[in-house]
Amino acid sequence: MGRLHSRKNYHTLMKVHKSLLDEGFVHSIAVIGGGSEMENLQKQAKELSVEKTFLLLDSQINPYPYIKNSDYFVLPSESESYPLTIGEVMGLNIPIVSTNVGGIPEMIEHNFDGYLVEPDENSIYEGMKLFLTNTEITAKYKINMEKSVEKFDNEKIYNQVTSVFQKQYQLKG
Repeated sequence: MGRLHSRKNYHTLMKVHKSLLDEGFVHSIAVIGGGSEMENLQKQAKELSVEKTFLLLDSQINPYPYIKNSDYFVLPSESESYPLTIGEVMGLNIPIVSTNVGGIPEMIEHNFDGYLVEPDENSIYEGMKLFLTNTEITAKYKINMEKSVEKFDNEKIYNQVTSVFQKQYQLKG
């Protein structure tokens, strides 16, 4: 789920998908979002013969039913700041493989409530293969996510930020 931009790394995700299929790991990927890379990704899907398993669904009014019915979520981006998608997916209790970029490590604790990988083909491949072959790890992440989702509680975040400012004011005052 996201904007189709080259930096989002969907072209690499598609190569990984093809490699996993070629090795006998039956799965499909649904990409929800529109953007400037749509035409390039459609062309790549055709070249790799994955049009039926790498679904480019364009923008959806309500993407959450797609996510809720997923076994897991992959965020392959080369760069991000603090993607809201991570919190939304965690709130739906869907295990996440995500690249270890930007603010994502603040959102996902590696090997506790998600799995962090580097934004390259081999690393994303290893993370996805782990999720496809080890249901125990995804079950562990789901349990841990129930606790971790508190990280995204607006009131808690507000109180933490307010506390920082109050301490700073007291030091100066």
